[in-house]
Amino acid sequence: MLEIYSVFGEWKINDKLHWRFFVDTNKGGCLCEVSENITYKDLMKIVFEDFGLDGLVKEISLSYELPKMKLIVEDSPPIFIRNDRQVCTFIRKIQENPEIGRLCVSEFDQSFGSDISVSKPLGDTCSTAEKAKNNNSFALPADRDPILISAGSSHTTAHETHKELNRSIGSDVSTTHNDIEISTAEKGIGSFLENLVPAPDLSPISMVGSHSTRGADDIYVDRYFKNKEELMFKMRNWALEWRFEFRVRWSNKTRVILGCVDDKCSWQLRATRLKSSEFFVVKKYCHEHNCDTTHRNANHRQATAKLLGSFYCNNYGEKKVGLKPKQIMELARKDHGVYIPYKKAWRAKEEGHNFVRGTAEDSYLHLGKWLYMAREKNPGTFAYLELDPMKNFKYAFISFGQSIRGFSLMRRVIAVDGTFLKGKYKGTLLAATAQDGDYHLYPIAFAIVDSENDIAWNWFFRCLLTIIPDAPDLVFVSNRASSIEKAIS
Repeated sequence: MLEIYSVFGEWKINDKLHWRFFVDTNKGGCLCEVSENITYKDLMKIVFEDFGLDGLVKEISLSYELPKMKLIVEDSPPIFIRNDRQVCTFIRKIQENPEIGRLCVSEFDQSFGSDISVSKPLGDTCSTAEKAKNNNSFALPADRDPILISAGSSHTTAHETHKELNRSIGSDVSTTHNDIEISTAEKGIGSFLENLVPAPDLSPISMVGSHSTRGADDIYVDRYFKNKEELMFKMRNWALEWRFEFRVRWSNKTRVILGCVDDKCSWQLRATRLKSSEFFVVKKYCHEHNCDTTHRNANHRQATAKLLGSFYCNNYGEKKVGLKPKQIMELARKDHGVYIPYKKAWRAKEEGHNFVRGTAEDSYLHLGKWLYMAREKNPGTFAYLELDPMKNFKYAFISFGQSIRGFSLMRRVIAVDGTFLKGKYKGTLLAATAQDGDYHLYPIAFAIVDSENDIAWNWFFRCLLTIIPDAPDLVFVSNRASSIEKAIS
């Protein structure tokens, strides 16, 4: 025997093509034991009995969802059960993977193409007209396509409504039919028919036919981008949002051509650069996809570390620890249905830092401006910047005016030392500190050099000499490094 947990509800699809099963809280769920060799007909009988569907004219469907589909292809439709062979497959899947969890029971939805139907029992004496009145819907013969008509605020007359129904089903429908019997003498039925209006089309988007990637902030012909980098960043974001992948068919300084990973798919984009400008403009764009979901996988090729870093950069700041790589891996799986390895999550973390704080290259590029503003805003500050023959950064020194003026009140003992930096370009931080009357450290000067060598320490002490003149009572405390001894002597 095998336990099966079944729930009653309906499948819905959102604007991003994600399937979700919403449970009907009135009917809830049921737990039953079935044989491993149960047939489709017996399983249907158990479902009808557990949910109390006997005696009702309804069409239902049985379905389930594989757990791994949420990880690999999150927008895959549910798997429906329609015969004995598919029931055996469902039983085998439950035995192999208990995480399948539940059997989903829902009312028949014609958009799925289900052929499950339930005949009307003989003991049901309630008239079709009374059911239509109680349910605020108009019932049609079982052998015709159902058309749902709900009550609304329209001023359509009963005669016009009957005409519309005749056009919809392609035949004459009168108040008296072989399968339908509606008594117009009943009280209130006339006002009900006057307010009949067609129900909106709620059929889900087809998963195997063509589908569009239209949405807010859409891509369109003659749309401009500042440069090629902005264009590619936008397209990667767009592909990740709408769950499709593309290949770069052609790319150079003046032209970009993108196509779907499926060579037979019609989706395509072509953009060119404007003359005498860095702007790119979209010249051709086909937003329709006619490929299926088999060309989508969890390792999304457009889910780059830079793109993921831009999504989660708000979690990083001056006083924020930020997300860890494993947290980024979990968020990428939940938010975008993408599995990324730990290494890519680490790079995404670094990119998130760069979006908020800037890159190391940018920091070194603006170091001269920062030192200049530090001198302007802090009177008496000394700052030095030394470059190599290739005009690249070599050394930097700064001592704030407040520290220089306050040193005259301190003990004339200076401790000097260096420590390594752990940034992208490494380096060494040199510092000179004193001690105040409360035995607290008092910073005097700082410097960034390549390493603790003779040249670097000699340059540091020459800069320090400009703010603290040499004197017989001046004492230096160090770790007795040879480079410090040579620089002081």
